[in-house]
Amino acid sequence: RRGAGDRLIFRANDGVHGEELWVSDGTAAGTRMLSDVAEPGGSLPSEIAAVGDLIYFSANQMGPGRELFAVPRAALYDSDGDGLDDHTEASVYGTNPLAADSDGDGLDDGAEVLVHGTDPLDPDSDGDGASDGQEVNVQGTDPLDPNEGGTAEVPAIGAIGLGLLGASLIAAGAFAARRRRLA
Repeated sequence: RRGAGDRLIFRANDGVHGEELWVSDGTAAGTRMLSDVAEPGGSLPSEIAAVGDLIYFSANQMGPGRELFAVPRAALYDSDGDGLDDHTEASVYGTNPLAADSDGDGLDDGAEVLVHGTDPLDPDSDGDGASDGQEVNVQGTDPLDPNEGGTAEVPAIGAIGLGLLGASLIAAGAFAARRRRLA
């Protein structure tokens, strides 16, 4: 166990992830896993030291031997793990510090603010009909450009295409009528 400011950093096992690095503010609601180094199983973290802006610890990953790992000290104050500390979420952006994706669009609040520049409280920042997460993760379009992404429009087929479609439908109807007469 090691203290870092008003947080306690320790090794714990939740019965799912094995022994990993945890952090607590002293309350049940403020206790959570800080780092899941070894999936599945546990990394058995130890040698915890807070130095400057980082929390260092040694742990076992999948290979033999221990390795050195570090997490930013700011992660101690990021309850939902989205990359924004709780105070900044609540006071600057108005997002929920206990929900990684406040607007439910498929992008974490931190990714919206720090990477994409989108609004973490608006699921469709450019108003084009596609959520920010849909544009980034599925369509690969810019979630800030209303001319990209959005709802796909069906292209018009034009006069020639419409004529061909009509002719095809008439031919199909004539063929079906002929089959009924022969049967």
